[in-house]
Amino acid sequence: MRILRSPSSLKPLPHLSCAPLYRSSFIFSTAGFFHNSNQEQVEDFAWKDVYRRECAEAPISSVDSERMVWRERARHAYLTNLHWASRDFTSWVLNTQWRSRYHSVLALSSTTLAVAAGNTIYTYSLSQRDVQEDLAIQVHRDSLPATDITGLAFLPNIGATRQMLITDMSGCVMRIRLDVGATSSEARPRLNTRWYGRSTYGSQTARYDHPREAIKALSTSGSMALTISTTGLLSFFNASTPWVHASRYHSQKTGWTCHLQLEASTPFAATGLQSGASVVPIRESGFDSTTQPLARLGGSKDPCPVYAISPFLPGASPNIIATGWYDGKVRVHDLRLPPACAQTTSAPSPASPLSGPPLLKPVLTLSDPWRSFDAVYSLSARGVPSPSGNHSHHYITAGSAQHSVVAIWDVRSPPVGWSVYAPGGDRSPVYALVTEGSRVWGTTQSRAFMLDFAWGNASGHRRWPRVEGVERDSYGAFAAATYSHH
Repeated sequence: MRILRSPSSLKPLPHLSCAPLYRSSFIFSTAGFFHNSNQEQVEDFAWKDVYRRECAEAPISSVDSERMVWRERARHAYLTNLHWASRDFTSWVLNTQWRSRYHSVLALSSTTLAVAAGNTIYTYSLSQRDVQEDLAIQVHRDSLPATDITGLAFLPNIGATRQMLITDMSGCVMRIRLDVGATSSEARPRLNTRWYGRSTYGSQTARYDHPREAIKALSTSGSMALTISTTGLLSFFNASTPWVHASRYHSQKTGWTCHLQLEASTPFAATGLQSGASVVPIRESGFDSTTQPLARLGGSKDPCPVYAISPFLPGASPNIIATGWYDGKVRVHDLRLPPACAQTTSAPSPASPLSGPPLLKPVLTLSDPWRSFDAVYSLSARGVPSPSGNHSHHYITAGSAQHSVVAIWDVRSPPVGWSVYAPGGDRSPVYALVTEGSRVWGTTQSRAFMLDFAWGNASGHRRWPRVEGVERDSYGAFAAATYSHH
């Protein structure tokens, strides 16, 4: 691109006439054009627009970036996307190995990461450059398997009070406060790892009605919540009104996971069951006696468990979801497809327990060819949606059932995927994943970890939790091997 340099006496162009040029310009090739515009125009239009075009959904980065000018925000976002494309990252372990093995879960807000192992929640305060141990909360004083936490979600704050919704193996659903209670120093909880932050017992603020059967998963949207039990019982309720009973729907099949989506054209609950996945509509009053599945999610030739469900692209159409299956595949389904694109069955049959509703074919299937024998236990997505409906820098991450492998695909070229062994060397499933902006957060049976694609991620000026017993590289980060899918 040829750059025309104007005399210094040339008046800056009007703001509105510059906007189309800014939007079509490349971040560095327009440097000469930026030079000939006044600083206010560049900050208000050019760099702000570049940042919005390059920046993925990143609540943590957005909090920190308020102190940065638009040019620095755009530079950080652009270089972070380059790191994703070139597979340039550092890996970090967030805790010393837990003393027992747990089916751990995690939740993320704009300022806090929460990791639940057993009946204890470990929280970390987050910024764009730092991860620091904050508060460990032991929810139950008795450390029994029945009290192990199975679901964890942040709720909207009430003033300065931070709240979380949790579920456990006993069927308990409760709301707790994330602060230090009145626990005396002599009665601090005994934790299952070395912890350098504060610790306390949980302060319960509400308890919700639920049958005494193990809850497998929790999904929230604002203050609305959805749980699924081992028997396939779905409970839908408002966490801000614990005195109102939940509405329920029973799928009659073993339940593994669930996903609540209230922004779709027809609000729905997606369920991962022992024999597949289905989509159940949610009316204004929740579930009722007439509720029936809208569709079954197909793709596998034989009945196959579904262990993970995730939005396909955060911020884009809520009618597209990704699912993780026992056969090692990640399948993407578009619920907007017309009936002609779906296979239907006329009546239920014993061989196909979910027969009846339309069987929706996947629009995209992803897999790691070297680990086709591993089930997919967790899913998360990262992308940059745009008003035009297009998207860029869009990646799907999936946690496998063995050896702590995280598979990563750029959905624009699905065959060119790659995988990374999570730091720590655990021969464990990746039980939970959350992807935001430059970071992938995950948990195994022994620890929490992070993959960091941020520009400048190898800097030695960061603050991280103190961790023992894991090999580090020359930058202080942790070793993590990778391999390509082709």
